[in-house]
Amino acid sequence: MAAHPPVRVPGNPAPAKRYPGSRRVPLEWPGPGRPPLAGNELGRLSAMLLGFGPTRVEEVTEAAVAVITGRPVSGPDAYRPIGNPLRRGVPSGGAFHPGEVYLAWQGSPALAAGLYHYDPVHHGLELLRAGAPGPRLAAALGRRRDCHHVLLACRPWKNGDKYPFGYRLSAMDVGALVAQAEAGGAAGAVHVAFDSAAVDALLGLDRAVESVYAVVELSATGPPAATPLDTTAPVPPAWGLDHDRRTAGTVHPDAVALHRAALHRAALAGRPPVRPEPAPDDGTVTPVVLPLPVPAAADPDEAVTARRSAGAMRPGLRPDQLAGVLARIARSGSLERAAPEHLRLALWCAVSRVDGLPAGAYRYEPGSHTLRAAGPGRPVARELADATTGIATRLLTAGATIYAVAGPGADPSAQDPWSYRLLHLLCGAFVQRAGLAAAGVGAAARPVLSFVPSAVHALLGLDAGHTVVMQVHLGVPGRCPGMLSARLVGPDRAGPACGEESDMDTSPIPVLVDHSPRAVLDGVAAHGAVLVRGGPAPRESFHAIGDALMDPLRYENPFRAEREVVDGDTTTTTVTSGTRAIALHRESSYLPGAPDLLTFHCVRPAAAGGETTLCDGVALLAALEPGLRDDARNLRLVWETRIDTEQWQAMTAGTDPAEAVRQVRQWRDHLPPWQTIDADVTDGVMTIAFGTACTPPTMFGGVPSFCNSLLITDPRDGEYAEGRLRVGSADGGPVPARLLTEVRRVAESLTRAVPWRAGDTVVVDNTRYLHGRRSFDDPGRSVLVRMGYLRPEWLPAPAGPVAG
Repeated sequence: MAAHPPVRVPGNPAPAKRYPGSRRVPLEWPGPGRPPLAGNELGRLSAMLLGFGPTRVEEVTEAAVAVITGRPVSGPDAYRPIGNPLRRGVPSGGAFHPGEVYLAWQGSPALAAGLYHYDPVHHGLELLRAGAPGPRLAAALGRRRDCHHVLLACRPWKNGDKYPFGYRLSAMDVGALVAQAEAGGAAGAVHVAFDSAAVDALLGLDRAVESVYAVVELSATGPPAATPLDTTAPVPPAWGLDHDRRTAGTVHPDAVALHRAALHRAALAGRPPVRPEPAPDDGTVTPVVLPLPVPAAADPDEAVTARRSAGAMRPGLRPDQLAGVLARIARSGSLERAAPEHLRLALWCAVSRVDGLPAGAYRYEPGSHTLRAAGPGRPVARELADATTGIATRLLTAGATIYAVAGPGADPSAQDPWSYRLLHLLCGAFVQRAGLAAAGVGAAARPVLSFVPSAVHALLGLDAGHTVVMQVHLGVPGRCPGMLSARLVGPDRAGPACGEESDMDTSPIPVLVDHSPRAVLDGVAAHGAVLVRGGPAPRESFHAIGDALMDPLRYENPFRAEREVVDGDTTTTTVTSGTRAIALHRESSYLPGAPDLLTFHCVRPAAAGGETTLCDGVALLAALEPGLRDDARNLRLVWETRIDTEQWQAMTAGTDPAEAVRQVRQWRDHLPPWQTIDADVTDGVMTIAFGTACTPPTMFGGVPSFCNSLLITDPRDGEYAEGRLRVGSADGGPVPARLLTEVRRVAESLTRAVPWRAGDTVVVDNTRYLHGRRSFDDPGRSVLVRMGYLRPEWLPAPAGPVAG
């Protein structure tokens, strides 16, 4: 399919499709301390469906309320989403989750026979049609089995306006759902070639925007119900598809043609059973074959309930863990058995840091459970980083990267539409199996679709007929990221709820002697801040690092002249004037557009005191006692900034208050989901109300961090600090005093002082670290600062593929 820039459709798709007029069957949430796959039949079904749905509802957001009530998500009464309400156990490109899950239930004592839709927001089933669906489904599948079925549908245009390759991503999403269904232990055959028109008609789907791509058999405990499926009553109307329908008119025609053609599959004939083969040996290198150890023992319950995509990884991956993941992925599932031989994928591996294994590129040979070297052993971490776009920093902490490689018969560009879709179903299954296998052996996995094909091709030494279609990075997990809680664990494995810890590195900031932009950014991504020391031209290095990593901001403070421009360069200034101590704060957190990075440079330290202070907001949040931590994560702040007439007229280049307010409100279209903005002009004074999370996500990893300016603003009694700035909670009340008291106490124990030397440069992630300074008396102290936004080429990958 040709690349085609998507046309943006206003608004975002609803988080989940719903049938508001249907009869609902709530499912029990099997939370901590309950065996995830035990209990009655409905309990096991509940646990299995949680793999498709949220691992946690992070907060009851306005977007979630819109889903619950059926109110519109666009227009004058729209709810603005302030967070991601669904964190799921399966990955999805861009976290859009275009897969929909339906259930064809034959009847049981726990659940009446019928066709159901799974509502992941409320963890319940919505009845579409009553009666046993078996005979009707058997006719469409060409196979009669007295069993239940999971029907996996795809909404290919749900993310079509965001990604020009959204059709490919959506097929991969459904493949991941197939692998998740198989992991439950009760799954049987997977059907991918069937009368999809008949199946879609049973569910009442609009095939232009949604169609069933795969059907998974589930075992039944009893005979089917005698009452046949009622196909006379219409399926209740669905809510949440308006965005899909609008987007369908904007996506590339090739994608629409692929979707339609795949719905009417032509029979495959005459395809050779070609399997990918290793690159031929040219005789210059003796092939190295490494026997892998016995795979690490896998815990299937742990895999099903703990699978997540890692935000960061640590050293220490063991060979038996890598062996366990490779062996599990290579084991053919029902989806592979349903696919033609020529579409099946081979596994390759780039070992970067696995204890006891030489670094290098290898092909995995499942028959002998060995790694066959693609060339002489060599370090590959840097090559891996060069081969991956967007989130190269994650690669440098992974122990190995596993690649799905298609052979000559499976070149995606040469497939008919149905085979093209099936190939990407297989890719999605590869991703989910890798994640499940990693969770089962205690490792961490991260699927990443963005990579440089030519660079990976060269790294693996592939010959011309092979295509790398997907990659998964494997390593040792950090502590559980704060986005998850209510992890499903058995009573013998009960542990701390995820969300009480973070997988971010909270060690002291490292000192670097490598001044290269990549090394500096890798350090900032891993630690949150780094100190760069040494080199022949430290001042020039300070500017070079900043120019390479960020688009610098110009200093144009409309409120007061608190800094001085250096050498006429408005991107470089002195730090805040004076010698007083400055409390910890996040730079410009009270208005939209806060910088991503801060770079400080010490021209001359003070004789005594004057150290710049730093505090890791991730570690600060994690160190709070659980109740206060929850209070902080649930707290939304509203910063009010007062601007006098002369200043707002200069800022908006006009004198009309209504036009000035309109300009401020235009910022809404550019804000992330957790921020809001409004304005008002009264008696010539403009007040800007900026709403934001107290613990916004970090730029690297998306981990909540106590990173704001509450400690420097010292909110009390609703007063405006210095007559221009005040803060309160979004509900109109004050910021809880007990929370601030405890935050100050904990922050004091975590704060570190930068040991300045002349020529030092410190680079700080302003989305994670608070900064301040200690008082001093030496008027000769000189520290410079530059601020800016991370350049696009360094931006971390979007939140996808992401699994909660």
